[in-house]
Amino acid sequence: MIKLKLRKPLATLMIIAMVMSMGLTAYAADWPTYQGNDIHNGIINAAPTNGSPNVTRIDLPKNGSGWDGVDSAAVMETRNGNTFAYILYDGYKVANDKGGGRLAKIDCSASTPQVVWEKQITQSSGFQLSSPYLDTENRCIYVGASGFNQKANNDELTLTGGAITDWSVSSAGTTLENGKVVVSGNQTVTLTQTNTNLTSGETHRSATGVKINGSNVNMIITAKLNGTTVGSKTLNASNLIDGHYYLNDNFQSTAESAVNTGTNNTLEFTYEISGNDSNTVEIEYCQLYEQNSSITKVTNIDEEPTTELSLAVPNNAQINTPIVKNGDYLYFGTWSGNAGTYYQYDMDNKELKEFNPGNGGFYWAGAVVDGDYVYFGGDKGFLYARPVGDDFDNTSEGSVVNLSTIGGVESGNVRSTISLVDGHLYFTSQGGYLWSFTPGAGTPTLDWKAKLAGTSTSTPTVVGDNIYVGYYSGFSAGGVQKVAKAGNHQVSNVATPGPVQSSVLVYTNGGVDYLYFNTNSGTGAGYCFNGSNGAKVWQTPGDTYALQGMASSGGVLTFGNDYDHFYVVK
Repeated sequence: MIKLKLRKPLATLMIIAMVMSMGLTAYAADWPTYQGNDIHNGIINAAPTNGSPNVTRIDLPKNGSGWDGVDSAAVMETRNGNTFAYILYDGYKVANDKGGGRLAKIDCSASTPQVVWEKQITQSSGFQLSSPYLDTENRCIYVGASGFNQKANNDELTLTGGAITDWSVSSAGTTLENGKVVVSGNQTVTLTQTNTNLTSGETHRSATGVKINGSNVNMIITAKLNGTTVGSKTLNASNLIDGHYYLNDNFQSTAESAVNTGTNNTLEFTYEISGNDSNTVEIEYCQLYEQNSSITKVTNIDEEPTTELSLAVPNNAQINTPIVKNGDYLYFGTWSGNAGTYYQYDMDNKELKEFNPGNGGFYWAGAVVDGDYVYFGGDKGFLYARPVGDDFDNTSEGSVVNLSTIGGVESGNVRSTISLVDGHLYFTSQGGYLWSFTPGAGTPTLDWKAKLAGTSTSTPTVVGDNIYVGYYSGFSAGGVQKVAKAGNHQVSNVATPGPVQSSVLVYTNGGVDYLYFNTNSGTGAGYCFNGSNGAKVWQTPGDTYALQGMASSGGVLTFGNDYDHFYVVK
C-alpha cells in the first residue's frame, strides 16, 4: 500500500533551527544518478556557503527500530521551481504494508520539507545499498532493491495458549510473554526451532533483537543451523542501539553448506548473559532470511506511484551498486560474500546479460560508460572493461586489470564508483589508494596512483587541478584529502571530522572549493568545509552513522542515516 501525504505529513518532523542568511540562488540542476551525472563527478552549482543553513530532519516512515535505515544516496530533481528528493531505505520489520525496503519522495522546497509519498518495494527488511536512477524525461525511477524472505516460523515469538509456538526455550529462568522471552539475571538461554523450510544455494542471514533494560549487560549471541555456527556477536554497553543488542549477519560462505533444501533444518539462537545489573533482557525476535533481489521500475511518480517492471535477479544476491543507465541499458552489480555478478539489462529487448569473472563480488562499485565500453571495479582489487551491447557477456572481449599486480601494492577491494573526467578513470580502493587510468578503448592503462591516509570507498571528485576523496579508519577517524592531479600527485589533508566513506560534493564559488560530505560514525553528521584553508563552514547536529554521501538539486542538499533520519539542508 502507498501512503500519500500531500497535505499533512504522517512522518514525524523535527525542525532544527539554525539561523542563516545565505543569499543563495536556486539552480535547477537535476541529480538523476549517483554523484549527479553520467560521469559521476560530484560538482554542484549551488549550495549553502555562509553561516548556518536551515536544517530539517524528517523521520522516514518505518516499523520498529534498527541500524540499516538509509544506506544509499538520494536522487533529486527541480521541477517548476520545486525541489524533490527520492530515497531508497529500509523501513525495518515487515508487517503487511509497513516496513521493508521502501522508496519515499520528499518535497524539499516546502517551508517544512515533508514526505509526499512512500511505497513498499520489498516485503522484507534488509540493507538497501543501491542508489536508484531517476529518469526525469519518462517520469520513472529504476530501483535496485535487495530483500530477504523471512523463513523462521513465528519469528516474532507470538504466545499462543501460554507457549511460544514453533520454538522451545531451554532455560527455566525465563518468562514467556507475547512477542518476547524475558530473561532475568545471568544465564544462558537457547531458543530452538525444527522444520525450518530453506533452499540450499541461496544467500542467508540470521537476525535477532534483544531489548536491554539495564546498563551493564554483557552478551554473546550465537546462531546455529543444523549444529553449524552461522552468526555470532559479542556485545557490551558500547554496542547498544536504541536500547537494544542486535545480531544481523549474512552467513559466511562455509556456513552456507549447513543449509538443507526443504524442512530438514534445525535453527538455534543462544544468548549467554553475564554482568547483568539485576535487570531483565527481552528477546524480541528470532529470524532467518533467504535472499531475493530485483530491479523495479516505479512509474507515475508525480501522482500515485505504481510498479511497472520487476526484474528478478538470478541467484538472489544483494544489489549493492548504484543503478547506471546508458541509452537503453541498465548496469548494476551484485554481491554475495566472495562472489558476485555484473549485469547489463536491455530495456528495449528485455534481455539480461551477465558477467561473472569469479574474482569476488561488486559492492558500491558503480559503472561508467566511455565510448563502446563500460568500466567498473570489483572486490579483490580488479578493474573491468566490458563491451557495451551484444558482447557484454563475451569473455573473449574486454579486459581485466589486477590492480595489485600492475600497481605493485596490496590494492584492496574497489568499492567506489568510477568517475570519468577529461579522458581518465578515477576511483579508490580499500587498500588506501586513489587510482587514475586511461580507458584505452577497453584496455585500461595505469596513469598513476596515490597513497591515502586510510581506507577509501569514496568516488573521487575532480575540480580543476585537484581531486577530493574521503577516507576512514574504522568508525572513529578519517576525513577528506586533496590530491594534486598533476606533478607528483601530492596528498594533503583538508578536513578530519571523522570517518568519511561517502563521496564528496564540491561547489566552487569565488575561487573557493566548498566541500560537502557526511561522516559514518556514532555521531555522524553533514559537513561543509572550505577546501582552500580547511576551515569548517557548518555542521548539522550529530546523530548516527551516515554511510552514503549527499545529493543536491536546486541549491538543496540531502542525506540520510541508519536511524531513517533524512536531512534536508538549504
